[in-house]
Amino acid sequence: MQAWLEGYHDVNTTGISASPLQGRGGSIQAALSLELSSDVITSLDLVLEGLNGQLPNLDLANLFHAFCQKTNILCTIQGKLQRSDWDTVSGYTHSVQTMLLMVLRQASGRSWGDHGLFLRYHIEAATLRGINSFRQYKTDITTLGKYVSAHWEGHVCLCVCSIP
Repeated sequence: MQAWLEGYHDVNTTGISASPLQGRGGSIQAALSLELSSDVITSLDLVLEGLNGQLPNLDLANLFHAFCQKTNILCTIQGKLQRSDWDTVSGYTHSVQTMLLMVLRQASGRSWGDHGLFLRYHIEAATLRGINSFRQYKTDITTLGKYVSAHWEGHVCLCVCSIP
């Protein structure tokens, strides 16, 4: 991914051998990295933290929240389910725990996904990490691809998918 970005921007900061790309269509406004551990997932986790605590524009997190509301895929942030009772004591406690997890990840200074490479080039980016657990409801890659392309179709966005 780093070599492709260096080729796209015609820079060499890491010493990776990359040739410049021929014929670009313009600048990339946003990037969405999909990290899928298998061809079937039970939930998606949003990863935002980039290098040195960089965060993307909040619009990507809001898009993810809207995406979760329109699909039947279980979505988490920092591995925690979002709660609807945010104005109760337990809701506040949950929000503080999620915030502290995010602060700890930011304090580490390292990127927690491929999206961190895009943030170096001032491209708003986030990673959706597919998780496969023993939950009852499962979604295959084809269905997930349809959901993602239908929901983010109107946004100038580069989608990157990595399946180990």
